[in-house]
Amino acid sequence: MNLSPIAFANGVLLVGLYALDWAPGTIAFLFWFEAAVIGAFTFIKVAASLPGDVPGVKKSVIYVRLPLPGERTRVSTSVPRVNAFAVLPLFVVFYGVLLAGYGALLLFSLKDPDYPALVRSALSSDGVRLAMALFAGQHLWAFWRGYVRGPAWQRSDPTFHFWKPFGLAIIAWLAFFFGFLVLGWLNSPLVILTVLIVLKAIAELFNALVDA
Repeated sequence: MNLSPIAFANGVLLVGLYALDWAPGTIAFLFWFEAAVIGAFTFIKVAASLPGDVPGVKKSVIYVRLPLPGERTRVSTSVPRVNAFAVLPLFVVFYGVLLAGYGALLLFSLKDPDYPALVRSALSSDGVRLAMALFAGQHLWAFWRGYVRGPAWQRSDPTFHFWKPFGLAIIAWLAFFFGFLVLGWLNSPLVILTVLIVLKAIAELFNALVDA
């Protein structure tokens, strides 16, 4: 499995931080933008999986993950079954609320009341636009590898794709929020931002390995 797109995209963040003097607000915007990209590709996967063909009539669906290298036991997860007619509007509402809340938390942690100016400043940078393109390309590659070329059952299971981004997203977003919040208390933002970028890369690499 090729993990280089993940490493390269996050490496650009470090280059922007140290070589291009990107502000914390720019890094926060790119974190939020990637979350939006994840939501967009998840929406496509859910829509493409409809009407769904998951056997059973129970209110929940159980998924079993094969053991990772070094493990002996399988891990099972149970999630509520989502009605095929409601899955797309529910995803837009749930993920949209979370994405808006994530942006609000980042703004609060940065104490920057002029978010439109922050976004305009970020988008005016060629380096930021390159990073945005790399994030979009990274998740396009993941979509191709995991959905288009992945197991056939995933292409007929909207419930699986509906729930997949929520667990990791909530944990990661809270971690990023508290990380940016700490920036206001310390005089070494580079250290905190570096740690956040590295943790983000590790989480994405682990998630890619689990899905392999």
